[in-house]
This record gives sequence, structure tokens and C-alpha cells, in this order.
Amino acid sequence: MVDVKYVKDLNEVYLAEIKADPFFDDFPLVKQSRLSVMPVKLNQWKKLIKMSEKK
Repeated sequence: MVDVKYVKDLNEVYLAEIKADPFFDDFPLVKQSRLSVMPVKLNQWKKLIKMSEKK
């Protein structure tokens, strides 16, 4: 079980943006792009948050 808590609104980060960034080459979503639950490394999560704040 995972507890989830609202922190702030985030802007969209599109799969094309993630795939275009070599940083995410080992990201499971890039290798298998169907929606499901998958692990996200902390450094990947932080980068996704930064990408969502730039818009």
C-alpha cells in the first residue's frame, strides 16, 4: 500500500520529451511505453518534476 498526498499542481511532461532526453534511456517507461505501475529512481523523479515546472 502506498500513501499519496497532494503537494502541488504539475504541468504535463509528454512521453516524447522523456524519450528525447538521453538521461531517461534506462527509464522503464521509455523501454515499455504502456501505462502501468513501474519503479522510478529518485533522480529520475526529481528530473521529471523539474521538467514539469519549466512550462
